[in-house]
Amino acid sequence: MKKYSIILFLLIVASILTYSNLRVYRSYVQQSVLLSAINNNDFTIIPDELAENIEYEYPNLSVTAMPLATVKGRAIIDKPGRVPEALDLYRKGMEVKSNLYMTESLMSDVYFANGILDSAFYYSKIAYEGLPLNTRHFIFYLKTLAAEKNKDKMRETYQKIKNRVGNKEELAKFYFSGMVQFRDSVLYKEAKDFLKNNIISNNEVEIAICFALLGENTVMKADSLNNIGSIFFQQGDLNESLKAFEDAIETNPFFYKFYENKLHNLFLLKNYEEVFSFYKQIPIEINRSNGYIEYITSRSLNILNKDSLACIFLNKSIDLGYTKNSMNYNPCN
Repeated sequence: MKKYSIILFLLIVASILTYSNLRVYRSYVQQSVLLSAINNNDFTIIPDELAENIEYEYPNLSVTAMPLATVKGRAIIDKPGRVPEALDLYRKGMEVKSNLYMTESLMSDVYFANGILDSAFYYSKIAYEGLPLNTRHFIFYLKTLAAEKNKDKMRETYQKIKNRVGNKEELAKFYFSGMVQFRDSVLYKEAKDFLKNNIISNNEVEIAICFALLGENTVMKADSLNNIGSIFFQQGDLNESLKAFEDAIETNPFFYKFYENKLHNLFLLKNYEEVFSFYKQIPIEINRSNGYIEYITSRSLNILNKDSLACIFLNKSIDLGYTKNSMNYNPCN
């Protein structure tokens, strides 16, 4: 009898372990898809069937330490009528110990989108203070501060972490975008300093800084002038396009693309001396060239029989990554 009791006990334990292992295995199979959605912040790639059947109770944490109840909530929240259910899953996610604070961040996003600013601020503050160097937490916290028009706290928060994270451009984009409503001399200096001390590769950051420096109306006016120049340029009226590009630069001297357009225009007008002269006028702090304007300047100098300078500019264009040289142009020979 004792022997059969032991065998029965072992069978029960084995069944429990098998069931447990199957649930864990199933969860890990699901996470192979879920992790891609989490990492890319694109939950539309999760199939509907998987979203409905995510194993979130056992285990309750993903391999990246994100509560799986939160993942399920995020997977269904954009579906019609599922917000209350998703919020309940978020609340279950907050009961699971995790140091990522992603659940609180997502809660803040939901409340912000629905105009419930006090709750949005509450949860964004928890997420930010729990993991202050997380860019996502900073952005959501900054959004709620901007909505509350808390300029001083926005500035204090940004100054505290701006040099402690790798993605400075992303922080700057949201900071300057949020602070545009409070344009003052301090913001102007902050924007100028960012231009001076950083190589900007993100067009959205450049636009946000222009808004901070000049205001929305001036930036939009300059963009309109540049568009007019582009229309004239496409029509082959290079004299009118040149005027429009110059007006755009005069209106907004902080946007690099306007300078590139004017320099290209001068080259096509065969104003080669002016190409080189104008290149030297481009402010260093806004020059984020990919090498194209250096290549055009090199071509102009070559036509002017200044091959040594032309060679320097060609090499500079190559160093900056410009490789489109279909004519096999080389003044360095």
